[in-house]
Amino acid sequence: KETDILLGNFASKKIESFSDQELSIYGDFIEEYDVEIYDWILANKSVPNQYQKLVKEICNFHNL
Repeated sequence: KETDILLGNFASKKIESFSDQELSIYGDFIEEYDVEIYDWILANKSVPNQYQKLVKEICNFHNL
């Protein structure tokens, strides 16, 4: 799926530099529905506050 590719590529390059808090947020984030995550990344839906920084980082990583 597209979401798996976006998150997998991002995580493989960035996850080692995450703090414990960032890892916790990322763990919660990937438990969300793929459709929701995809819509947040493509700015089709408002991003919940707890994920705004992470979604911005993912978008920047993929030049979206």
